[in-house]
Amino acid sequence: GWIPAYPMHVINQNGTCVIVDGQHRFEVSKNLNIPFFYVICEEADVNISAINNAQNPWTLLDYVATFANRGNKEYRALLEFQQTYNLPLGISARLLMAPTSYGRETSLIRAGSFKIKNAEKADEIANIVRVLRADVKWATSAFFIDALMRVMKVPGFSIARFLDKCKSYPSKLEQRGTREGYI
Repeated sequence: GWIPAYPMHVINQNGTCVIVDGQHRFEVSKNLNIPFFYVICEEADVNISAINNAQNPWTLLDYVATFANRGNKEYRALLEFQQTYNLPLGISARLLMAPTSYGRETSLIRAGSFKIKNAEKADEIANIVRVLRADVKWATSAFFIDALMRVMKVPGFSIARFLDKCKSYPSKLEQRGTREGYI
């Protein structure tokens, strides 16, 4: 049964109730055809991450999905980017926030402060990774992508030449344990 003391939290978004906490309980109650309880909150009053910290820890995806479902375009774009390039969510955020976020992506996402800084550069790097991933299974590793972001800043760096060399000499590409090792 549903515990009325723990209702779903919804916000009114243009005349439609949007669930900000309680999606799983809602789906279960719908499937079991039992009544559900909810409260309509002002958006500013709802701090779902604080409520849920007392429960199972949230994953990065939980935070991103929550902000995206609340209409945040930056978080929606992050999910779209992650799905388009099939990259880990943290890596996707790092690429989209570069160069300003190095190592702070997770805390900024959780705080609701995620902002895309350079989508064009992120697409460029993600496309390189997409090409390499066919032959280089670790091309999505954080250290490799961080190294790639660094070397792309070197004057005269050519993406076409880099990819050509990677295809011509795949044995030269070795998995490393640090960004510096890849550089």
